[in-house]
Amino acid sequence: MIRLFPMLLLCACESGLARLWQAPPQADGGTAEVVAPVVALVGRIGLAAAASQPALLEPSPGDRLRPLKVKPLGPGLWLVRVQRPLTGTQDLNALSQSLGQPFSHSELEKRLKAVARAQVGLSLDRQLRIVQDRTGEGRRGTVVTCGGDPVQSKLHLMACLALENGGQPEIGVEFASTVQDAGVVPLDSSLPPDIGRPKRDAGPARGLDAGLGADSR
Repeated sequence: MIRLFPMLLLCACESGLARLWQAPPQADGGTAEVVAPVVALVGRIGLAAAASQPALLEPSPGDRLRPLKVKPLGPGLWLVRVQRPLTGTQDLNALSQSLGQPFSHSELEKRLKAVARAQVGLSLDRQLRIVQDRTGEGRRGTVVTCGGDPVQSKLHLMACLALENGGQPEIGVEFASTVQDAGVVPLDSSLPPDIGRPKRDAGPARGLDAGLGADSR
């Protein structure tokens, strides 16, 4: 019995050391959740970099958020909406290291053009002013929100409509008494996005088509 006790003690120590090298068990027995860096775009909408669909986002060190909606935007990039407005960095260059290549607003616009987006039946000019409402509601003014998030540029609206594809997003309009008809061209062939709040006195501009289809309802 005296000889057996040291052997049991040695086995217990080896077992304890082995546990130190084991990966922590997963609550659901599945694979580890991917924690992805995320860059704020507007409101609750952001961009995350991850090799696979992220389950957790890290807008700033120590902060963790679960995405409410996720949309793939090509290799390594995900469009996301979270529970609260993102307050982390808005510099898209922060994603360059994770993506393995420089990333800019022009590259983001290119990727947004390649994905399906919700149809809202509105033709807009460059300042997001309604030129034509093809839904029959006769809306006039400037589009200021989409799906509960602010939109301050064409890029923001494209991102919201991409997340809302398959649904009918709520579009918030700021009333204006007059809207200059700037003509209608497809959204995808417009000029590069304006970053930040567009100026209201910028004068005539080419039209944007937020509906992308004459039969959008």
